[in-house]
Amino acid sequence: MDIQWKDKYATGNEKIDEQHRQFFHLMNEVQEKSEILSKGMVLPRMKLQAAVENFIDFAIEHFEEEETILIKCGCLKCKEHILKHKAYKQILSDCQEKMKKIKNTEDINWFGDMCNFIQKYFVEHIQKGHEDGYLDCIKKER
Repeated sequence: MDIQWKDKYATGNEKIDEQHRQFFHLMNEVQEKSEILSKGMVLPRMKLQAAVENFIDFAIEHFEEEETILIKCGCLKCKEHILKHKAYKQILSDCQEKMKKIKNTEDINWFGDMCNFIQKYFVEHIQKGHEDGYLDCIKKER
């Protein structure tokens, strides 16, 4: 199931919004792999691993860039937001380690749950950012 970018997710900072749109694209690629596996179809481990690695690498790069903006503008809630990023990066890192240990795609019955978590977390994270005031800071950094 594709998740779609919605205008309500926009931050007002085109660079950050483009990165968020890219997140949706990468999440959909990972979800597509999950759906293939859930149907019992064969998927080469390397394709699965590449999709997950692309998503995780992009997520970490994006979080670091967003954190730099938040710190630079002195966002009052930036510490809280950065702690959320840190927790999410740890979850992604754990997932990366699990991916490295699998021998074949039959070893990953946890993969669908991980995909659902990633989607839910990321969408909620964007929406929560709108509520906790970090958008004012992000908008300033155009």
